[in-house]
Amino acid sequence: VKPPPIEECYAHLECRVVQRYTCGDHTLFVGEVVAAHINEEVLGADGRVDVLKAKPIFQRNHMYYTLGRLIFRGSS
Repeated sequence: VKPPPIEECYAHLECRVVQRYTCGDHTLFVGEVVAAHINEEVLGADGRVDVLKAKPIFQRNHMYYTLGRLIFRGSS
């Protein structure tokens, strides 16, 4: 599998679908990670992801946060 990466993302996971569940009008896919890639510029000296460098974005209840700070409010 060689999907094109999203250039702005620091990490990419390539998965193989192992299970699929129909949940009402949604489908839940369960995958097995077959390859992982990470941009080394977000790694700390210990080789782990440094969240201060990566600045990950989290979504909860249509609101987007980075390290505890609201950055975007989506529509519900």
